[in-house]
Amino acid sequence: MVVVFRFVYACAALLSMAAGTLVTASFLSARHAPQGTTSLWISLVVSAVFVAAGLVLFGIQRNVAAIASAVRGHDSAPARELSTHVRRLVAWLLAGGTFACLVLGSLTYGILERIGQGYAVLG
Repeated sequence: MVVVFRFVYACAALLSMAAGTLVTASFLSARHAPQGTTSLWISLVVSAVFVAAGLVLFGIQRNVAAIASAVRGHDSAPARELSTHVRRLVAWLLAGGTFACLVLGSLTYGILERIGQGYAVLG
């Protein structure tokens, strides 16, 4: 289950970072880009939020997987008791990560469609 968890969170993080990159790219490459620095700053801030969310998702993936493997490596009574809680945590986070992948995938698809139309995502 940890392998699936890592895969889902890596996909969510990469989709988030791709969305952030595409927001700025859409502003810079759009045929009908809005003129002015306000739209540029908004695009940069939105891109930064997407990239930051991707970094947070990578951090969650790395740390939860490390906790799960550390608990799995011990055979003491506290480790066995903690193991059930870690499995439940991974299951809940896997459900949330799957939802995040769906949302971020839809957003990225929408951004690509907007770029394909020749417009900036924001503006």
